[in-house]
Order: sequence, then structure tokens, then C-alpha cells
Amino acid sequence: MKNLVGKILENRYRIQEVIGVGGMSVVYKAVDLSDNKIVAVKVLKQEFFEDEQFRLRFINESKAIAMLSHKNIVKIYDVGLNDDLYFIVMEYIDGITLKQYIEQQGRLSWREAVYFVSQVLEALRHAHQKGIVHRDIKPQNIMLLSSGAICVTDFGIARIATNNTHTMADKAIGSVHYISPEQVSGGKTDFRSDLYSVGVILYEMVTGKVPFDAENPVSVALMQLQSTPKRPSELVPDIPDGLEDIILKAMAKNPDLRYQSASEMLADIDEFKHNPSARFEYKYFSDENPTKYMDAIKTERRAAEPKKQKKYAGVITGILAAVVLVGLLIFGAVSLFGGGEDAPAAPVVEEEVVVENLVGQKLDRTLEERYPDIKIVEERREPSDKFEEGYIISQSPEDGIRIKKGSEVKVVVSSGKGKISIPDVSGEDYNKAKSELEGMGLTVKRTESYHDTVGEGKVISSNPKEGTEVEADSVVTLRVSLGPENTKIKVPGVVGERESAAQKTLSDAGLVVTIKTVDSDQPEGTVVAQSIDKDTEVEKNTSIEISVSNGSKITYEKEQSFILPTDKESFVVTVKLDGVKVYEEIHTAEDKLLKLTLKGRGSQIVELYIDGVLKESGYINFNE
Repeated sequence: MKNLVGKILENRYRIQEVIGVGGMSVVYKAVDLSDNKIVAVKVLKQEFFEDEQFRLRFINESKAIAMLSHKNIVKIYDVGLNDDLYFIVMEYIDGITLKQYIEQQGRLSWREAVYFVSQVLEALRHAHQKGIVHRDIKPQNIMLLSSGAICVTDFGIARIATNNTHTMADKAIGSVHYISPEQVSGGKTDFRSDLYSVGVILYEMVTGKVPFDAENPVSVALMQLQSTPKRPSELVPDIPDGLEDIILKAMAKNPDLRYQSASEMLADIDEFKHNPSARFEYKYFSDENPTKYMDAIKTERRAAEPKKQKKYAGVITGILAAVVLVGLLIFGAVSLFGGGEDAPAAPVVEEEVVVENLVGQKLDRTLEERYPDIKIVEERREPSDKFEEGYIISQSPEDGIRIKKGSEVKVVVSSGKGKISIPDVSGEDYNKAKSELEGMGLTVKRTESYHDTVGEGKVISSNPKEGTEVEADSVVTLRVSLGPENTKIKVPGVVGERESAAQKTLSDAGLVVTIKTVDSDQPEGTVVAQSIDKDTEVEKNTSIEISVSNGSKITYEKEQSFILPTDKESFVVTVKLDGVKVYEEIHTAEDKLLKLTLKGRGSQIVELYIDGVLKESGYINFNE
């Protein structure tokens, strides 16, 4: 594909640099010369230009995003479809992907994860209300801005929901670690498929791991169909029970057992945010008729009974379609798009074995003799507080996965107990900090002292301090706050803060917080007033009310175009919004088109006058 850097598209968009390359398109950073605004321009690659399916998918993306208008969804400004180029002009987002952020942090606190996923669900609720299923929700398609705001991108495989959404194209699309079971099997996909993916993302944020992972994407796809993930609390014990309930309900194999809408999932999350000790106690993964895709695949591979092969052909096609997604060639010459009644019998494949659990066993010659059907390969060594030197810490693929006989199983081996870096636990609840340090193999002792700003029962500091490297079993002394020495506390100022941050600040200060929602032109969720002024001294446990904006008075912008007359040399153009004059200028016949950015809220009447005579009127809905 030719490089467009330095070119000007449609006499308007000056291309500056390449900022991303995808499977079917290249994304450029550009300047909109009409208003000097930075934009992103996604251009269909030249090699796909003549491919009707790719062009249709590219057009679908522009149609999907054009239907949407939400603060958490990337905005589309323009679409160019001509003989030489297909491109979409979108909002330029200066940030990193949620996937990059998770990798940087290792895992996120549950409060941060809930904050992010609430925004994703708000975006999906808007899209679903418009009848659009994203179908590729994953952290790589979610941008995180420096403000903490979330923006959902890449509606490239989105589709408008219908009663029959299980085409062959559907089966081949989706990201294997986040894809829903019905997408893997080629079944019907709807809004609940996006919610499954949200559940996987929430799982990954709070644990630092995806629920299903294996050596190859086919194994992951099979796990999405049949395997039950570890509970998040098995990986991170301090995850609240209520949040675990929400995650596992979203990830139910049967769509009927999941949340039925983004609004329903948001309702549980809102309840959990206000009461982190809440329990929902759903029955997880309790489908009375569990999927039998694995049995179908075994039957196909044995090729013993042709009739059974036909019976399961549709399922096999669904699994193979997931392979199309990742570009793998499965079983040599098996056709990826076959699987009908006349499909030829699948060839007998190589013998397979089930991977055994090697974790905790010593890596030596006797281990290889015990497992002659696999090749055990040491990938690396790293310190471990749980396993002695020479013992296996982890393996890939994990136990229970089927692989070809003679395949490699990579293992990480303990190099013995190593140095431990003291983490920063200041400000944390003592019991949580103690659990975290003891989990790292350290011994914890406690001292107490009064502190004016650190809340009672929370850690003031540690000795050795954070960042210090110590041996395992070393003693770490935590200095824990008794609270301020006197009973009076100063009320923090929280006006302008987000609701969750303000509530935490006031609670940490020793106040009892109540919340009132009010009409305001401030962004939704922003604190606009507090019942007790900042720095006022009050007794501990005093009740304070904060007023939080519902955003109802926020105005929105809409771009409106007006066709001007060409039969007059000059004339006065007047534009009114609900009877109020918002624009009046002299124009000439050469102007032809007038573009205005109008501001308002709800549905309003817009009128165009030429020399004082009404020429055009209509309604504009600023909230859509």
C-alpha cells in the first residue's frame, strides 16, 4: 500500500504519520485543515480494496459508529468512499490501550477495575440500544485516556442485531481469549455476547490473568466452550465476594444465565459500589445441558462413524472458524469452510495425550521417564518462595489440555528463594497489608501511633521501607494509625471531585457520607456541593451530604449543514434555534454551503432565513 504521509485527502485532511497498522487497514494521524483539529484517519489497505467482503466490513464500521454518539465511544467525523480510497475520519485519542495498562500494572485494584468497566458498559448500553453488537470487545479495543476516561474503539466487525446472527462470517470473527462460547461454536450472537467479553475483561483486570489460556488458540477456544475458569478469589483472595458474583454471572456459558443487558449488569455494579459487602449469590455455569463440543471433536478425529461425523459437522465448522481468526492451519488439508452433509470424512490425526500436572515436581531425568509422551522443556528459572530449587513452578500448556503426542510442555523452574522487594502498603488497611506481605513470604509485626491524616487502622509506614530488597522470612514492622489524637477532624473539600473519590476521601477522614443527585451542567458523577464547608472542624462520624451532578443540564454540540442559494449575488443568512438567533452573516452565491456547530440539549427547532424569509426548518436532537 502506498504511503500517504504528507498527502492531503479530499483537500481537507493532511496526513502526518502512521499511528497504527491492523489486519485490513492503516491508521494515520492527520490535521483537519478546516478547523486545524487533530484527527485519526483509518484507510483500507489497497490489497483489500477489490475484495467485496473486506470493503463491506469497512463500510459496516463507518455505519456502526455513525449511528452512535456517546462519550465512551470513539467519534466519527467523516467517511470517504471513492474509486481510489476508502477511509474513515475519527476522533484522535491520545492514550494507551486498557491491555497495555493491565500489563503495566500487573493487576488492578477492584475499585479501579469497577470504575473502568462501568464506562465500558455505559458505551455498550448505548450501542445495544441502537441495535449494534460490537462482537470484538477486548482490552486491546479499549483506550484509556490520561483523565481516566474510557473510549471503546474498533467497531470493524460490529453488526446490527437481527433475529438470525449466526452466519459463517460470524463464526470466523472474534478474539479467542475474550470471545463468547456461542461465537466459537458459530451460534447466534446478540448483546449478551458482548457482556461475556466484559466479564472476561473484568476477570483479567482484577486477577492479572485471562480466565483461559493455552499454547494455541484452538485450545483456548475449546476451553471457552467447556472449561470452568478458576474463581478470581482463588488467584487473588481479597477480591470481594460480590464482585466475583458479578464476574462469574457475566461469564456464564449459557447466554440465558448471563446478564440480559448492559443496564442489568450496571445495576449490580452500582449496588456493589455503594455496598462492597453485598452478595448476589448467582448459580454459576449451571447449564442443565452442558455443551458437548469436545465429544464431537473426539468423534470426528476418530472418524469411526461417518453418521456421527455429519451430525457434528456444524460444530466442527464453528471450531475451525475460530481457527480462521488466528490464521492457523488445522489438520492439514481439512477445508475451513466445509462441514455440510457432503463434507468428506476428516483424516485421522496424530495421537493426542492429556497434559498432566507437573507443578511441584522436581525437574530431573526420572520426571522425563514418567511422562514419555511429552517433551518437557525448561523455559527459564526464577525465584520462588513456595518451591525449592529445581522444582517446577508453572507449565504451559496447563494440565487437562489435549496436545499431540511428543509436543513440548514448557516449564518454569524454581531457582530457590530470592530477594523480595517490599511493596508500598502505606494507606492500606492493616489486615490487607499484613495478608499481602505474608503472602510474599515475609513476617509482619505491628506498632501503633496517632496520626492526623492517616485513618485509624491503616498503615502509616513500613520498616524496612517500600522498595527495600530483603530475604524471605524477613520481619517487616508496620506502623499503624490510631487516628488523630484529638476527636475533632477537619472536613476535606471534595467539590469538583468524582463521586467515588470524594466518598473515599470523606470516609477515610472519619465522616459518614450520604449522596444526593442534583441537576447540573457539570459532568455526570461530579461533586458540585457539600453540606459542611471545607476545613470545618467536626466530631468524628459526623454525617455529611454531597451533591452529585446527573449531567442533565449539559449542552451538546451538533454540526448542521445548510444549502445556500446560488441565484443571488449577496444575501443575509440568519439561523435561529427555538426562535433564538444564533447566527447572522452576509454571504455570496459562491459560498454554496454553510456548516455550523450548534449547541443545545434535547430536541429543538432549527430555522434558516434568507434575507429575512424562512427557507428551511426542522428538528435537531442534541442528545442523540
